[in-house]
Amino acid sequence: CDKIMPMTKLFKLIGGLIFRGLMEMLYFTLPRISWKFMYASADVLGVAFYRVWPKHRNITLKNLNLIFGKEKSAQELENIAIQNYKNMMRGVFESLRAPFFTDEEIKEHFTIEGESHLKDALAKSKGAICYSGHWGSFSLLAYILQRKGVDAHFVLRAPHDPQFRKFHSKVLNDSHAK
Repeated sequence: CDKIMPMTKLFKLIGGLIFRGLMEMLYFTLPRISWKFMYASADVLGVAFYRVWPKHRNITLKNLNLIFGKEKSAQELENIAIQNYKNMMRGVFESLRAPFFTDEEIKEHFTIEGESHLKDALAKSKGAICYSGHWGSFSLLAYILQRKGVDAHFVLRAPHDPQFRKFHSKVLNDSHAK
């Protein structure tokens, strides 16, 4: 081998393989476990990502400092950040489980805030725009609305990694999200 792969590229490659493997494993496993265990697992993984991902942890804490300034202590900001990472992982787990949701599970676990506004617009034959934060369950919103008979679509940026993009498309196609 005349060229040696730079270590950062190698770490990215290995990290990508581990991440994709984890997502594939979760996609297979999540529909087969209880919601309580799923959320507990997501919380553990969310805390782990917070702890081992210093670049994004620091960005999160910096942004929280911008928002709250001196209003919150360093410990309170860290608690908010950790809860955010838990919520992100819960959203990922829910999205991976989406193709397997029963109607009862949707009714029990999901609420669409402002759904009455959507129903009013649709009753008047008008469209509506729903929005979610960057790390929200926006794909779930479209999927759940579709399951309720609403012609819903969503827009998102495709993942950078080509293999993960392929897997992501499979999850969206399996859930029939448009």
